Amino acid sequence: MKAKRLCAMLVSAAALVIALVGTTGCTNLDQYKSTYVGTWELYSADFEGTSSDIDHNTYVLMSETYDMHATIDFDSDGNCLVDTFGTQYTGTWKVKDEKTVTLTIEGDSVDCPVDSDGRLSFSYENESMLFEKKDNTPDMDHSSSTYSGTGLGDTSSSDISSSYLSSSESEAYEDAYVDDVIEVSAKDVTVAQDEYVTIKVYAIGSDYEGDTGYLMTVYNNTDNDIYAASNDDFKVDDTTATGNLYRHVGSADTKKCFMYFSQSEVKITDTSACTGTISVYGADFSLLGTYSFNVQ
Repeated sequence: MKAKRLCAMLVSAAALVIALVGTTGCTNLDQYKSTYVGTWELYSADFEGTSSDIDHNTYVLMSETYDMHATIDFDSDGNCLVDTFGTQYTGTWKVKDEKTVTLTIEGDSVDCPVDSDGRLSFSYENESMLFEKKDNTPDMDHSSSTYSGTGLGDTSSSDISSSYLSSSESEAYEDAYVDDVIEVSAKDVTVAQDEYVTIKVYAIGSDYEGDTGYLMTVYNNTDNDIYAASNDDFKVDDTTATGNLYRHVGSADTKKCFMYFSQSEVKITDTSACTGTISVYGADFSLLGTYSFNVQ
């Protein structure tokens, strides 16, 4: 299920994640359908009580200050769109009973009850997320870049804490994820090299979900924390696709990372021509540099 990596993304990139939507078949349950149709936005997330938990105030700062959003949209035809900071998945949904919907994505289903406060609850492997309904009209066709955090770099505000992005839990999860990526073919491309950062692509990879992308090494050339992130859409041959990357690198440290592309959009091969942009931010989320990504 995508939930495992989506949760990791949320934790380490200010990035938060989901996997939802489902099946059931009771015709007299249609009367409850309008209760769910619309846009639901993340309210909070609980990762087993770790320092990576996202409380409501933290999420408000993420969404209002940095334009980073995690949402689920349900339409009246039984379709759903999950968008987590620009990473999108589509699925289906049905009413299970008057207080529960079943969500299905890529063949996996999960029941999501509504609690006494009217919030949709999604739980997976002892991790749980709450979503609050924000609008009765779903937005099923917005761009993948709409909620990806365009506000990053537009401000030097340090109001939002970076502790949940650089926590030991997040670092361990990301390290384990990258270590499991299979190297398909070698590459040797320097994406960035200046006083702030050195970024090198060393291989094309494929992760456990079958998504392909680029394995990179990020060297932090400063005495402060930095964050490397993909910018908006990439171009892979003649296809526009979302490059998914957000990686914290500590002071004078080096980290491996994997920028992956959803297999529903493109497959990266040794002959792929990929162009786009990677940005690097400081510990206060001020923009340090923007670098052209060009790998062929």
